[in-house]
Amino acid sequence: METKYITHQEGESFVIYDSRLAKKSQSKKKLGFLLLNLSLIGMLLFLIPILIGELKYRTKQISNQPQIKYSRFGQLLSLDQKGILSPADWSFSLIIPGIQLNTKVIDMVDISNQNEYETALKEGVAHAKGTAYPDQEGTVYLFGHSTDYPWNITRYSAYLYPLKYLEENEEVILIYQGKNYDYRVTEKKIASANELEYLTSEDNQSRLIIQTCWPPGTVWKRLIVIAKPIRDLTNSIL
Repeated sequence: METKYITHQEGESFVIYDSRLAKKSQSKKKLGFLLLNLSLIGMLLFLIPILIGELKYRTKQISNQPQIKYSRFGQLLSLDQKGILSPADWSFSLIIPGIQLNTKVIDMVDISNQNEYETALKEGVAHAKGTAYPDQEGTVYLFGHSTDYPWNITRYSAYLYPLKYLEENEEVILIYQGKNYDYRVTEKKIASANELEYLTSEDNQSRLIIQTCWPPGTVWKRLIVIAKPIRDLTNSIL
């Protein structure tokens, strides 16, 4: 290491400037700016797909385009009276008028088979294999938005994205084998990813559970909507 000797007169002040320290300081500043920019880019990648999903939902609400109405079976006359578009699929569909949701339900999807449920979620909402059907007693379990990154929102979760706007007492309609089954939302909650108690029912009563991930674009928690058949709610009141 080279040693430099600096001479000065008595009473003079001087500063020894080490160019190596200056270069090191500049490198740290550049690294700080780089990390800051990467953080901002990461935030944008996380937020932009969510904002796009929100914009699409809001635009759909504002446009409120007239829907073509027709009946195929006598059981579906009530749908016409509510001004609901013909079901996405006459065999199995989920319709929620309050949030303008009308999507096909993919039947008998194995929740333990990632390839199977990812394929199903590209087409609509999935019905979990082994759970009840609308014409049976027990729990009808539907789910959507099983994705690990927010930029997959438009790929997987577009169908259930508006579920966060659904409130208690709103109506949910299942179309199954040409018949409509009407439900009323009784509970809405956020659950942890490993909480499964809501899937079991000791009394084996008919009910509908709709699940999506929360917040949108993550797998941190679950948004759970529980609804019961309107006929059962009416009978319990009487």
